[in-house]
Amino acid sequence: MKNKKWVRYFIYIFLVYTLIAWRNNVLVAIVERRSITYDPQILYSIALAICFYGGIGLVLGLEHFILEMKKNGVWKVDWAKLLIMGLPTLLLSFSVFIYGFGSGIIWKIPLHFMDRMVVDYWDIIYLFSLILGYTIITSVYKRDVD
Repeated sequence: MKNKKWVRYFIYIFLVYTLIAWRNNVLVAIVERRSITYDPQILYSIALAICFYGGIGLVLGLEHFILEMKKNGVWKVDWAKLLIMGLPTLLLSFSVFIYGFGSGIIWKIPLHFMDRMVVDYWDIIYLFSLILGYTIITSVYKRDVD
């Protein structure tokens, strides 16, 4: 039993290292493209950040998911958690993109709140991406069928 724990944690850290290696390879490609096209590649950079840090959030919540898989029952989604935590962190993960390119009326209120965050603390989107990944994986659970 103790060895299973060691193996499980080894797999978790291996997944994190794999994500880091993948991120570095993709980042090199984005930087090369940026140097050729002189385009800042903002959307690609944000998508990379969401996939990478969201992936780490998924790995952090993987133990919860594995425990849920072992249970008997029907898969359910905690929609309240997804809407209250997931949707805002998704929007805040894309805040730099929304701030730079969102000009529609629906974005006026979020732009007001994002202004200070994007200008001074733009790297906080990494934290929101991590929370998003963790929220997604922990929102899925099994409920007993009665």
